[in-house]
Amino acid sequence: TMGDDVPEGTDPPQRKRPRDEDSLAIVASAQKQQHSGMFRDQTIRHVMLVAERLKGLEDPEPAVLLEVLDDLGDYVVDERVLDRTKIGKEVANLQKHSDLAVASKAKGLIVQWKKDRETRNKVI
Repeated sequence: TMGDDVPEGTDPPQRKRPRDEDSLAIVASAQKQQHSGMFRDQTIRHVMLVAERLKGLEDPEPAVLLEVLDDLGDYVVDERVLDRTKIGKEVANLQKHSDLAVASKAKGLIVQWKKDRETRNKVI
């Protein structure tokens, strides 16, 4: 029988019905959207924490602000994240900071977010 060719203690290979290309594309698309949604939810949670941290700081040292801005630079902040977290307003306010490094970092972050948005809009 077919199971005789399989070494003892292992299961025979499973035979799956082949799928056509359209159904594979649908499955891949659904998996991608699910992954994207989970990733976005994690990003929103983290960015909300960063926003709360920024709001809670009274006259923070520039080094602390630079650390927070660096942290934000590690995340894909799209329009949904900006809308849910309001982090864009916080970062926009930092563009006017008296410390030039903080102001420059905030400007750079906003430029990066705009570039990312343009890239996503071209792809979609």
